[in-house]
Amino acid sequence: MHLTTFHSHARIDAEQISMNVGGETRIAELVASLEAAALAIESELSYINTDLRHTETGLQRYGDVFIGPYRHLIHLRETKKQQFRGIISELEALRTQLQNSKQLLSVLNTAPIGSTAVGPKVTAARVRR
Repeated sequence: MHLTTFHSHARIDAEQISMNVGGETRIAELVASLEAAALAIESELSYINTDLRHTETGLQRYGDVFIGPYRHLIHLRETKKQQFRGIISELEALRTQLQNSKQLLSVLNTAPIGSTAVGPKVTAARVRR
């Protein structure tokens, strides 16, 4: 399975989080931490894949002695992929929530007082976050 690289998927740019709302620094720090973790995992996955290729060669040349390390690397790779997917999922959800929040603020700031205009529909899934 090919994972999409972090740079081409789910990146949140500074403009998307530069709202003049309290907590701005916390959001930026959160995003930076998640992005750094995703980049670190990508790098780890690259090394794990290289090690897997070398271990496969060892299995072919020397047999069963390499089965333990091979299985460990397979398990480690799957764990890292799950972590990566989780980070990407959280960044995508955060980006969506920020866009919806901006849209809601825009509606609230332009709606006349007493208007019944509302922003994006709030669902139970969005409330839980």
